[in-house]
Amino acid sequence: MAAGSRDRLYNAVLNTIFHDVRMTYDVDGNVEYIGRTINHKEPTTAETWEIWKLTYDVNGNLTRMEGPLLGAWDNRASLDWA
Repeated sequence: MAAGSRDRLYNAVLNTIFHDVRMTYDVDGNVEYIGRTINHKEPTTAETWEIWKLTYDVNGNLTRMEGPLLGAWDNRASLDWA
């Protein structure tokens, strides 16, 4: 294995293992926010959540996905979305 390969492989594995994933939906049933954390049973108040915000057009087509931003799941709407 080349120098540094193990570190890259380890990071790739860590980045794909999540023990808690949450989603919220808008009134049309579209996913509005996605949050994930590597810690099982992580409190939703913890500032360790990676959160994405999804935006749709009037026809329900996904037009934008922002994130991830790091923050508390409970405060997802008040994060610094562009």
